[in-house]
Amino acid sequence: MNLTAVNRTLALLGGMFDPNRLTEPFLPQMSGKPVFQAGNPTLPRTSPESVGVSSEHIAAFLHRLRESPQFRMHSVMILRHGNVLCDADFGGQDHRYPRYTFSACKSIVSIAVGILCDQGKLHTDDKIIDLFSDRITPVARLRLAPLTVEHLLTMRSAVMFNELESQTDEDWIKCYLNSATSGEIGGQFQYNSLNTYLLSAIVIRKSGMSLSAFLQKYLFDAMDIRDFYWECCPRGIEIGGWGLYMRPEDLAKIGLLLLNGGNWNGKQLISKDYLTRALSPIVKTPPTTGRYDYGYQFWVGTEPRAYLCNGLFGQNILAFPDTDMLIVSTASNDELFQQGPFYDLATDFFGDPAKLSDKALAPSAAGDAKLRLALLLCRDHTAAEIRAVEADIRTAEHPVSAEQKSDNSRNFLTRVSQMLFGQSSAQPQRESRPTNIPERKSDDAHLPPSAALFLNSTFVPQEQEPSVSVGLFPAVMQTVHSNFTRGFVSVSFSRILENGEERLLVTYREADDTHIFSAGIHRAAQTQLYFHGTPFLAAAKVSFPTDEDGRPVCKIHIDFPEIPSCRIIKLFLNADGTALLREEETPGAGLLTSTVIGWKTNLSQSVQPVLGGALDKIDNDYLSYRIRRTLSPELKLRRVPME
Repeated sequence: MNLTAVNRTLALLGGMFDPNRLTEPFLPQMSGKPVFQAGNPTLPRTSPESVGVSSEHIAAFLHRLRESPQFRMHSVMILRHGNVLCDADFGGQDHRYPRYTFSACKSIVSIAVGILCDQGKLHTDDKIIDLFSDRITPVARLRLAPLTVEHLLTMRSAVMFNELESQTDEDWIKCYLNSATSGEIGGQFQYNSLNTYLLSAIVIRKSGMSLSAFLQKYLFDAMDIRDFYWECCPRGIEIGGWGLYMRPEDLAKIGLLLLNGGNWNGKQLISKDYLTRALSPIVKTPPTTGRYDYGYQFWVGTEPRAYLCNGLFGQNILAFPDTDMLIVSTASNDELFQQGPFYDLATDFFGDPAKLSDKALAPSAAGDAKLRLALLLCRDHTAAEIRAVEADIRTAEHPVSAEQKSDNSRNFLTRVSQMLFGQSSAQPQRESRPTNIPERKSDDAHLPPSAALFLNSTFVPQEQEPSVSVGLFPAVMQTVHSNFTRGFVSVSFSRILENGEERLLVTYREADDTHIFSAGIHRAAQTQLYFHGTPFLAAAKVSFPTDEDGRPVCKIHIDFPEIPSCRIIKLFLNADGTALLREEETPGAGLLTSTVIGWKTNLSQSVQPVLGGALDKIDNDYLSYRIRRTLSPELKLRRVPME
């Protein structure tokens, strides 16, 4: 790393975590993302029992995911023998839309490399200095002489040009080839997404087409994968190591390709020889990354056998070849790799052949109803929907004979007659409903009376209140996309009627953007929002609780079904008429703090000859405080009449 890159990286970090000044990116916004449409299912569906899995077993797994505070799941798809057994959405999420996969897409780049190798256009022992002979300087040629394609595939390049530094320069190939190295090339595992970026550039060089076009022609067309998008670097090369949007169902197809040894509907799309090597535990990984070792851009488990395509915050394709089970999950968990409990839980439920059957199980009406209840509890729902499924469970668990049904019908009519007319049907009573039966809460979709405290009002910052770093788009994704807010201006609320349901209409103004969206009561309302021209689907749900001090609160939970981040807005009303705006996001400050401190440590090591120990003097506690202020900002607001 040179001094210019060091200064730019420090300036970027400083702007990101200083709430009093705007973040000025060095690169243009990652643009070009289209408006996605909800996709239709294309994989076959079947009951769990038909492939030897109990519906209650899957329901228990979903309950564990829903109830544990360690999980913030967005969607889970479970398959066996090529059939989808369940699709679970959590909260306001929607698995029908393409989803940002983060590093899970690295494995798809590996598949592209494998197809090139099968075509004879590339070999894993090819030297990088030969593949980029027109870009290599004499000094870099000496330093990178041993570096091969396999070193990139297995994360053993030792090159230090990384994700954060890539935000400070537009020529990533030049930066990569001229970067310093840490340790020996071909030595220890050092995870670096820019290794995958260089593989993407290699695919383009050797195939003569973009990575997306290459995959479409040789892989995706055959698998009926159509609606995807891969972000590019400033020079137009697909990023490779991240940036891919793809539907969970299409990710499941990638997992099925692995389980089928590269064969899809009778056609060998990638050789079994390459996949066997790619899915072997070639490199031992440090314990900090989780339970899996590493192959060719795949995480590999051995006890039991497992293949994992893993992305930041819990974007996963997890395959168990011994049970032919496949789990595709999206989440916003606080994890960089596979450190969370999800992987142990999934392995316990679906990786052990003893817990599953090789033969079909008897159909189970009760199990089917319990799985439907588990799926319903995961997503937004009403009390009426829950009661209906619970009734199905009771009916399935306690079947009633025809004679009992007749008796129950007579008894029911007798009870109705007694309720309405007393012991004698000829003597009607004035009170027609027993007073000891409680009223059930209504599922009518109306805003509660407390909503009126917030309606038809605009809330703006008090004088001298800093707001330049507060925005609607989650801060983590602002950084990923170089799409930074220009600062909060105001928020206002009104009442609207949509699809027969009362909803809260929110107008959230920033210095150069206005976002207008509706928030539902029982279930999230979807709105297409644009952040500096880039579209992102939002699903918002509103509630009106009170805090521990009795203050009225307007709480808006915003899921973004295309990205693994959520925004939570809370507006607290004070007795003096002022208000406090608090914004939170998941994943939160804890994970980002540990990540940035790790970046700072690595950066300090790489620039030691340039800056000495200057970076080590930046206090980690102060850095943590700055990050918390960025990801969980608070603003004091005042109410003004709505225009």
